[in-house]
Formats: sequence, structure tokens, C-alpha cells
Amino acid sequence: MNIQKISKIKIDSFRAFDKKLELDFNKDNGDGVADIIVIFAPNGSGKTSIIEGVEWASTGKISRLDDIFSRNKGKNKNPKEGYILKNNQSKSEDGYVIIEFDDNSKIHRKTKPKVNRNNDYCQGIITSSVDDMSYFNRNILSQGAISKFSFEASSGELFKSLLGKKEREDDLDLYDQLKALNINIGKDAEKLKIDIKYHKTSLLKEKNELNLIIDSLLDNIQLPDTEEYKKHKEHFVFHEDILSSKNEEHLSFLNRSIIKLNELENKINNFDISEYKNT
Repeated sequence: MNIQKISKIKIDSFRAFDKKLELDFNKDNGDGVADIIVIFAPNGSGKTSIIEGVEWASTGKISRLDDIFSRNKGKNKNPKEGYILKNNQSKSEDGYVIIEFDDNSKIHRKTKPKVNRNNDYCQGIITSSVDDMSYFNRNILSQGAISKFSFEASSGELFKSLLGKKEREDDLDLYDQLKALNINIGKDAEKLKIDIKYHKTSLLKEKNELNLIIDSLLDNIQLPDTEEYKKHKEHFVFHEDILSSKNEEHLSFLNRSIIKLNELENKINNFDISEYKNT
């Protein structure tokens, strides 16, 4: 059979998903399906359910669950109770996983209802399949196998041993580039965390000094003559020339300065490191 690429994955009412989810792997420029797909999301958002959905649709089983059931056999622990495949929050009668390929073929498997059984974990019902399902049975990796591979490949040596053929040099170069990019992003994020901590400390110090200046001003000390104002003038681009101003104008200027410092502090507090890493 020809090697097919997965172009879309459609999931509804399966495992973590109580609603429909569609993942489209076609390139934005219309030039076929992407060669490498990365699914990035927070813990608990359904990454494992997607991988297990592909495994279940292709093979009719989920290896990770089979291992759990096998380890708990005879221990009075029954993880098979209740809904396992179909999301029990969904109002649909069944859940399904559809794997679409770039040649318009697809694998479509749906769950069986939980009737007179203590669970709904089974091979489900195939409503559409490809010519050689055994090909996918041999080549689909389980969640556990992917985790093991990722751990062992963290040094890059296992990955290179699997792809180290002449015709796959482009894959190796791309892997090295992605790995270097991830390291650099991590370093940048750590530097940003240090910078943010420093700026927070600096802003707090400056606000405290401005409040001291206000207290001095209220005690009829001339603002332009104070050391605090001289420092403030040196450090901030939004300082104003107040040498010829009155005390009331001095107070107004200082209060405006504090407002701007609060705005800066708010921007720093709302800066999301994770969003920076995503971009």
C-alpha cells in the first residue's frame, strides 16, 4: 500500500472531550500535509486522549489502559467501572474518532453503548476503514511507547540512530534546529523572569521614594532641592522640569509619576511567560 499521511483527526465525545475537536494537519499554503506535527497544550487539556484516540481508532485498543487493567487484575481494584471511552459528560449516544488521510480515505471507529456491562471499553464499531488496517496496527505508537521514546531520545542519540540514513539528513537537521530553538526559548524565558523580578523590585523602590518626596513636600521642603527628586529626574524619561513650579504643581507631577509607575507595574505583572514561549 502507499504510505499515507494523516491530514485530519476528528474526535467527538471521546475520553477527555465532551465536544467535537478537529485537528487539521494540512499546510496553510495548500502544499500538502505537514511532515512533522507538534501538539502543545497544558496538562489536562487532552493530549493523551488524542494519542489514545488515534491508537484506538487504528487498533481497537489502548495499550496504556490494557497495562493498567493487567496490573490490577485480582487486586480488588477495578478501573473498568463506568465510562472509559465515551465522555460521560457528553449528551451524544456514542463517541467516535475519525482519522482522515491525504488520499481521502479514512478510519472511523465509534464507541459501543454501555449496556449490561460495567464499562464501555472495547474495540468499538468500525464504520470506515482503509485497505490494510494491519499496517497501522504495526506502526501506531501507544502513549507509553511515545513517552519512552521521548525519554530515551532526549539526548538525540536514539533519534539519530533511527533516522541516520543518508536520505533522512533533512529530518536530522530539522530536529537539531527545533532542539536548539527550544533550548534558546527556555534560556530567554529564564532571563525574562530575572528581568521581571528586577523591574518589580525597582518599581517598588521608586514608588516608595516618590512617596517620601511627597511627604517632604508636605513638610514645605522645596522639591527641586531634594536628592530624591534629582535621582528621579535622572532615572525616568517622563520627568518634568518643575524648577519654576509651585508646590501644588509639584504634587500634581508626583502623583502623575506614581500613576505611570503603577501602569508599568501592571504591565509587568500581566506579562505571561508562557505566551512569549508560544510565539
